[in-house]
Amino acid sequence: MKWNLILTITSFILTLILIFLNINFLIIFFFIVVTLILGSRLLGDATEEIANYYSSTAGGLLNATFGNLAELIIGFFAIKEGLVDVVKASLTGSIIGNILLVFGASLLAGGFKFKKSQLNKNESEISSTMLLMAVILLVLPSTLAIFHEEAYTMQISFAVGISLFLLYICSLIFSFYTHKEFFLVSSHEKPKMKKRNAFFLLIFAVIILGIVSELFASRLEAFAHSAGLGELFIGAILVGIVGNAAEHLSAIQFARKNKMSLVLNSTIGSSLQIAMFVAPVLLFVSYLMGSTMNLAFLPIEIAAIIFSVLLINEISRDGEVNWLEGLQLLLLYIILAIIFFFYK
Repeated sequence: MKWNLILTITSFILTLILIFLNINFLIIFFFIVVTLILGSRLLGDATEEIANYYSSTAGGLLNATFGNLAELIIGFFAIKEGLVDVVKASLTGSIIGNILLVFGASLLAGGFKFKKSQLNKNESEISSTMLLMAVILLVLPSTLAIFHEEAYTMQISFAVGISLFLLYICSLIFSFYTHKEFFLVSSHEKPKMKKRNAFFLLIFAVIILGIVSELFASRLEAFAHSAGLGELFIGAILVGIVGNAAEHLSAIQFARKNKMSLVLNSTIGSSLQIAMFVAPVLLFVSYLMGSTMNLAFLPIEIAAIIFSVLLINEISRDGEVNWLEGLQLLLLYIILAIIFFFYK
């Protein structure tokens, strides 16, 4: 954690120096991305430390609250820059990235060490059903738009956003209060730093992410043009990977320790948070900022989300996972990334 803090500060200072000296645009953008990844990791470390001071229920709620803060911050500044399509693509990218890339890479990494791994069956079944429900709700505004009923898309998007947010609150009550015994995982560790220092670290990480996210969003469109990349690829792949950097690293580490229930919680759980919490919040924020963001996604985005959810539900259904299933998830992600790359 100490080295991650040092690296984050160093990368942040270097980024500011490069911007001041007006160095090559691509070099500056590279350091911005690196700082975002390090800052996201630092945020994850701080949140984990604070959670260790509380009960597993409170710790879970804290992780749920701060787990996707990086995506929220990036999305806020992207909306401020008018990059609404990129924000919607990043929501798609975060959902499929967690399901396919992160969970797939974790199964592959853990599968080389363990022949098969067990999932918490109750948690797996509930998460899969919730994910399917969230996808069904997200698809409704898109279906309306496809059939040329754009006049009602915004109203339906708000109805869906409110429904998703209420479902998210109810899922927290279910997971951390009424049925918390379904989700018990013996992962509580002794804190490595004082609570006050952990909160200072959390605030520092949020400040760093806020500043760098604005730099990232303000240069995103220029980077897309200079690299010849479409908004779908930039949002779904680049922003999706950068925004979920903390979950990527943590999930693979958990998999190497055969803690697949934690992997499930940090991947499928994160996708649920994106669909049921981040998407509605960004929808409401865009309205307050005068933008016209809705929850109507492109047909290829709808297909990508649906296929990803169907595959992960099939893989997790028996409560056991192995490296071959991880490879299947990764291959689907690679094919989708190639399709997004050529979609202009």
